[in-house]
Amino acid sequence: MKSNAAYQEKWFKVVKDYKESDLSMKKYASINDIKYYQFQYWIKKYNDKHKDPIKQFVKVETSKPMINDQLYKITYGKLTIELPEIFNESSLLKILKVVDQVV
Repeated sequence: MKSNAAYQEKWFKVVKDYKESDLSMKKYASINDIKYYQFQYWIKKYNDKHKDPIKQFVKVETSKPMINDQLYKITYGKLTIELPEIFNESSLLKILKVVDQVV
């Protein structure tokens, strides 16, 4: 596969033309005698290059540490369950019901 700038620019013009049309990808590819999977590849390349930086993920850091040293331990036979200070009680009840059936 060619990877030079002229070849890429040719495909980007095709993708831009497709995006300005009201056709589906399959219909556009069929009308223009383009292999569908090759067309998908170039649409992805085009979209990756033209991503809106505002829609990118942003790293978020908090000032408070998320680690909690307080743990509750529940031991039932050979099973030990460790829970943080804040936990979902209904989830714990579901877990204990399953453990009661298995153990």
